[in-house]
Amino acid sequence: MLSGKLSIIIIFLSFSIIIFANDKEIVEYALENAGFPVNALEYKKDFGVNEEYTNLYADKILNNPLYFFDYRDSVLKCLEKPMIDGYYSDINNIFDLIGIFNEDMIDILHSEIPLDFNKSVSIVSLIPILFFDDSLDYLYRGAIERNLNATAPICSLDAESIFVFLRHIELNTSRMEKLVNEFVEQLQKIYSSGLLSSIDTFIEAGHVIIGSSQDDVYSMDCDFLIDPGGNDYYINQGGVVYPYTKRIKFIADFSGNDTYMSTDSFSVSLGAVNGVSIVYDYQGDDVYRTYNFSQGAAFIGLSMLIDKYGNDYYSSGIFSQGAGAFGKGILIDISGNDVYTGAAYNQGLGFVRGIGMLIDSIGNDTYRSGTFMRHKPLLKDDYLSMGQGFGMGMRPDYAGGLGILFDNEGSDSYYASVFGQGASYWHSIGMLVDQSGNDYYYGAEYLQGAGIHLSVGGLFDNRGDDMYFSRFGPSQGEGHDFGVGILIDDEGDDNYTVSGGQGVGLTNGVGILIDKKGRDNYYTSENIHSGDVTKAREFYGYGLFIDLEEKDFFSHKTDSSIIKIKHIYGIRYDDTVSVNESYPDTFSVDKNMEIEKLFELASMWQVREVIPLVQKARNILNKRDDAFDYIVNEKMDTQSGLELRAIVSFFESDEDKYGYKLLELLDSRDEQIVKNTLYVIGKITYNDAYNNVKKLTNSNDESIVLNAVHTIGLMEIADALVYLTDIFMKTDNYRLKIEILTALKNQNENYYELFINEFNDNEQLNYALAGYLSSFDEAVELVVKKVDKDFNDYLILYLYTINSHNNTIINELIDVNGSDSPRIKFLKNNINSHIK
Repeated sequence: MLSGKLSIIIIFLSFSIIIFANDKEIVEYALENAGFPVNALEYKKDFGVNEEYTNLYADKILNNPLYFFDYRDSVLKCLEKPMIDGYYSDINNIFDLIGIFNEDMIDILHSEIPLDFNKSVSIVSLIPILFFDDSLDYLYRGAIERNLNATAPICSLDAESIFVFLRHIELNTSRMEKLVNEFVEQLQKIYSSGLLSSIDTFIEAGHVIIGSSQDDVYSMDCDFLIDPGGNDYYINQGGVVYPYTKRIKFIADFSGNDTYMSTDSFSVSLGAVNGVSIVYDYQGDDVYRTYNFSQGAAFIGLSMLIDKYGNDYYSSGIFSQGAGAFGKGILIDISGNDVYTGAAYNQGLGFVRGIGMLIDSIGNDTYRSGTFMRHKPLLKDDYLSMGQGFGMGMRPDYAGGLGILFDNEGSDSYYASVFGQGASYWHSIGMLVDQSGNDYYYGAEYLQGAGIHLSVGGLFDNRGDDMYFSRFGPSQGEGHDFGVGILIDDEGDDNYTVSGGQGVGLTNGVGILIDKKGRDNYYTSENIHSGDVTKAREFYGYGLFIDLEEKDFFSHKTDSSIIKIKHIYGIRYDDTVSVNESYPDTFSVDKNMEIEKLFELASMWQVREVIPLVQKARNILNKRDDAFDYIVNEKMDTQSGLELRAIVSFFESDEDKYGYKLLELLDSRDEQIVKNTLYVIGKITYNDAYNNVKKLTNSNDESIVLNAVHTIGLMEIADALVYLTDIFMKTDNYRLKIEILTALKNQNENYYELFINEFNDNEQLNYALAGYLSSFDEAVELVVKKVDKDFNDYLILYLYTINSHNNTIINELIDVNGSDSPRIKFLKNNINSHIK
């Protein structure tokens, strides 16, 4: 099983984690409002694998999917807590520092990984075939030894032997990571003090080279390599393959545009097999061009690649770029616009008893996973990715680990093929977390929050207008075969495209898609989508589709109904669900600050983190004695919608006290002041102003008349209905007629008999009339009973069918194949499609 402590300690990160709020609350709310208990998702999904190989975290989430949110938040909090307490701070001699660090790490490896020589040799021989097609095993068995010119005989065991040898190893890397943090911090201090001199020597820890500030090339075997500057080349460096090499390898480069490369597929550069490999590059636009088992990849042990500054390029093969098995592999890039390209099993892969992480802090980055292994025979033209926040076990007996891809800031592009982007396979956990930016997610299948075969996958995007594309499902918040798949997008106008998916519980799985804010588009082509479930083993799973804000577009006919299927359900909301979203009040507002500054704070856009600040400023403003004069004399002519909101809040706080001034302001000669005053009166429903507003409907200024009519429509005045109807009948101004129809619709009073014959040649007016009349069943019934139906009649019926859930009164429609005009045929077809 994964270590219970699950230590994730990252060094020198320059970002602050944003924990996603209220996800659990939203799901609980949706369940309860659909009539389900909160624990409805808690049915057994952890059917056992080999008892010696389990993932307790994955099994806990499988049995209780809501626990995933707590688990995710605890993991993210760990990312921003580097552990540094000065362990090596008193050691200023570089060789003493290296020696003590090496001894400390060796002690941990010897105690945590009790493998004898023969088992180590066998493991090195077998590892490559775990990640290649079975029919090609013979090509890769012993490939690492051959690359090292090892003389040990090729192992005759099969891949299953690896898990037999390693069944008792549960490596806790937290102590090793802390030592790395301490070592790098002290090394930086020594470098900054100018205490590094070029040297090539051997000490007990191994071959140590301290390079120059020139452009150096490092190709000979080296254990500790420190370079102060220059555009350097590192060829086949930083790779640990124990027992054929020493167990600790370290590279530090403090400046220059450097190139890290390997010359053979199995040279294990910048990675570790049964050991520790650390690469730290401080600054420069660097190129990492390596092959398999590289770039922060650890199979038994720890591997960390940290690049602090620069626009970097990463290219690698199988099992790379933050991949871990029986240990932890980490790739960290703290700043720059970076490009990551990998063959497969990469970019945050957690394999058996492993944690793999790719963490990028700042920059517009591009991630591409899946360039080598065809997904035959299912999708023969697509590639396996198994990356970008992917957890993977070995079916049927070996549970997988935890894979994370975390991107903090920037507009990023994620390209995968099959399996990836916050997904998982077989008793494992995969997560992709993107904090901000307009992001693009593209792939073929099993992507974007997909849990496949008793595993857990989640994609969490916090901010930005994002695009999610998957040619096939299961994808986009879909759990398959007792899996749990979740996709949550917090903010932005987003586009989702998939053949079938988006909050789907497939074959007893749990799938959840939550989009909290934005005007979104959902495209699907299959019949299973948007909160659906399928039946298997004589029962169903759970599919939850929840969109909380704005009017969205769907490529398929849908509504906000709850789909009930037997005793397990699919639930769908496309609605503004009332969930209490609270933000911490960390703001202090001086009650005595200048009124101009206070009004500025009260006029900020009241969203997200600044909600408490704006509300606090408005509360103070509404009580300030000088606020009334300032607003009336300085701000009533504003053209800012945000300032108008603050003004509305002020007058709403005590309309009895301030209302008289609104009446006076209606007599202003400033057109903008009059319009703003009408807006405020309508917003606070100040009925005492009715007669004053009514006078303005006789103004010579058309825009003021239109604003006055709109305001009357928001008032609760019975006389207004008769008055507005009278204006409608007398005026020839179609814009005024449309505004009156909107006002009458707001009043929700049925005057349809007066308007049924008002259709004319003005299409805009006709549409407004149809919209008004379609609000009332009586008007629709009258249209249905008419013998000679024209386009306007069918327009009323069409608007009624798309806005109403009660279409039973439309029970007689003329044959769509009649000799009608194309426009009428179009409307008839659409009416029929809605009522069937």
